[in-house]
Amino acid sequence: MDSDRRSPETASLRLFFQVQLERITTLVDHYASRRRASRQRDSLDAAAVESVVKGTDSRLRSVSTYRKRLRAGVRALLDNVDHLVERIPPPIEVNQQSFLHDPRVNAFFINKTSIRGLFSRSPELQDFFSEPGNSGLEHACAIMFMARNEKEVFSSGLADGLLIRDVKQTSVSFTDHVISQPRASESEVRLALRQFLFKRYVEYIDYQLALLNAALGRSVLNSPSIYLDALERALERPEELLRLESTVIRVNRVGMRVTEYSKETVNEFTLYELGLGEQPNQAIALVVYPRSEMESRDALLRAAELSLR
Repeated sequence: MDSDRRSPETASLRLFFQVQLERITTLVDHYASRRRASRQRDSLDAAAVESVVKGTDSRLRSVSTYRKRLRAGVRALLDNVDHLVERIPPPIEVNQQSFLHDPRVNAFFINKTSIRGLFSRSPELQDFFSEPGNSGLEHACAIMFMARNEKEVFSSGLADGLLIRDVKQTSVSFTDHVISQPRASESEVRLALRQFLFKRYVEYIDYQLALLNAALGRSVLNSPSIYLDALERALERPEELLRLESTVIRVNRVGMRVTEYSKETVNEFTLYELGLGEQPNQAIALVVYPRSEMESRDALLRAAELSLR
């Protein structure tokens, strides 16, 4: 009888210790994972601080506390860049077919022919598809920058369902397209964009500090310690300098702004624009483009030669 009674008790006790062991193991694994993540974060912060120093004034290393003083600002910049990149929507498929049904593609480009010409003339995209390691890729993912242009024009328009001539309207167009950082996947492009924005921010503050030094008319920032003071302040609020702004765009098929009450066929989408300090905003989008619609370099050269004759 005692043996029979102890058997369930023993099993229950064994189960209790097993549950406790699993819980402790989970806690240890979680703690170890956090330790690894913390070490990785520390390593990333240290590397980012060195990138800032390299991109501004390497003499900062003569100040013994430069790592400690720049770390918080650099971490704030990294966090801001991460948040900004995460807000950008998934890549847009850009091709001749999507021009017909995607309102963004239809608004960003004049026509299907302009799409092919623009992407084919991108040196970065040509180089990417020419790399032996990318020979099997059918598509490239990239960052596309553009300038948004708006101006008042007079043209025909609808008013209460009637066609009226010489109506004052606002045209919206996109120019100065740049295809940048082509990669094989979206995750790789987002990483490249993070690196690009970090570098661009560092270049911007270095330029601004150079302007400040020139405006003062004397070499005030030539001292590493004084330059470090200025750099530390420039890194305090990166979100105020590096911004991602969103705007809802409503245009018709010929690029004229329309109201939300219009009965016209409307291209409506959210446009994302990158702002850095006082520089003009740039529209930004992640895009996917097919190799099959690219013109070869040889074809582009032949076309250029014919145009010069």
